[in-house]
Amino acid sequence: MKSTEFQRLQKRLAERVRSYRKLRNISQEDLADLAEIDRTYVSQSERAVGNPSLGVMVKVAGALDVHVTDLLQPAT
Repeated sequence: MKSTEFQRLQKRLAERVRSYRKLRNISQEDLADLAEIDRTYVSQSERAVGNPSLGVMVKVAGALDVHVTDLLQPAT
């Protein structure tokens, strides 16, 4: 995968996590608690500076009540 493709997906993931979190009206801290991860990790993920593992993505998706693939889909 080209670096630019990776960066595009990383940015999309960041935007989708933030969008779903705000849609559900929960804070980064609340999302972290629900996903059982550190709040700073949520912040890094939303700023596209973190590189969450698949396991973390599954936890975040579960906490947001979406499928993990929804986190990488283009916004509609």
